[in-house]
Amino acid sequence: MIPDGHDRDRKYNSRIRRLAINRFRGIEALEWRPETGLNIILGGGDVGKTTILDAIALLLSPNNTTTLSEADYWRREVEKGFEIEAVMSLLDNSGINQQSKQSWPWEWDGNEPQVPKIDEGSGNAQRASDPVYRLRVRGKPDFELTYELIQPDGAIEHLPAGVRRAIGLVRLGGDDRNDRDLRLVQGSALDRLLFDRGLRARLGQTLAASDVQKELNEDGKDKLKQLDTEFEKHALPGGLGLGLTGGQGFSIGALIGLTAVKDNVHLPLVAGALEPDALQRSKSQHHAREIARSLSSMRLNAALSRTGNVFSLHACNRANRRFF
Repeated sequence: MIPDGHDRDRKYNSRIRRLAINRFRGIEALEWRPETGLNIILGGGDVGKTTILDAIALLLSPNNTTTLSEADYWRREVEKGFEIEAVMSLLDNSGINQQSKQSWPWEWDGNEPQVPKIDEGSGNAQRASDPVYRLRVRGKPDFELTYELIQPDGAIEHLPAGVRRAIGLVRLGGDDRNDRDLRLVQGSALDRLLFDRGLRARLGQTLAASDVQKELNEDGKDKLKQLDTEFEKHALPGGLGLGLTGGQGFSIGALIGLTAVKDNVHLPLVAGALEPDALQRSKSQHHAREIARSLSSMRLNAALSRTGNVFSLHACNRANRRFF
């Protein structure tokens, strides 16, 4: 039986208890303690709603490709930097306690993180009844990001991308993001449901062994030979061909997604294409429900986000409203 209320939320979800944003974009200083379940931010245009969501994404996204600019710093005062900190409840499967250096939890008193009390008999810290962790990202004057884990003794440790990936931030703001959860891209609901870390590597090896060049038409093959000849004339690498190459851009996983059979034909699923009832019967209900929710962009059911084990960020623009 799944417990109700606060105990259920603490044991089955990662969640933000307190968010502090300082000198990030148009926010000089903001402190917010989200409630359990659905939170709504209301406001007019250009008042910072998106900035709050972007700040959370910057802190928790494992594969963030953001390139900082002067506009990301309050009043473009780059030399003062910016900070985004979240006090969070984290599950054991986030890997927070499986790092090379021990991560010690703080005690949440309902409003602030507190240093755990010391047991007078043993001299050791008492076990926190409501453990939380302080995660922080800092934008430095050199436009670099530093991810940090703040320990109760004041020590600062590195916050690994693996922990951020396991937290499982999902931001849904439109059909483009909805469709992402149906594809095997890193961090998607489908990726976390299958949890096969070696799959992309195996696919890459299989595809790399394919003879792509033989699929060219005769004109294409002639053009490739001409290019090879020109390369040799200028002492450039020769023996040109076509093959699967890595690099930035569209990933192999993005080409792999959920399909369904209709009239004996496998068709790709897209947002809004399928009701989620069948997916909800999956053994991993939360991931399945994330996927199901992405199939219908209007399904913003707060109860679903409290039954799984992944912190989800739901963003939905409706007039001047932000839901997450």
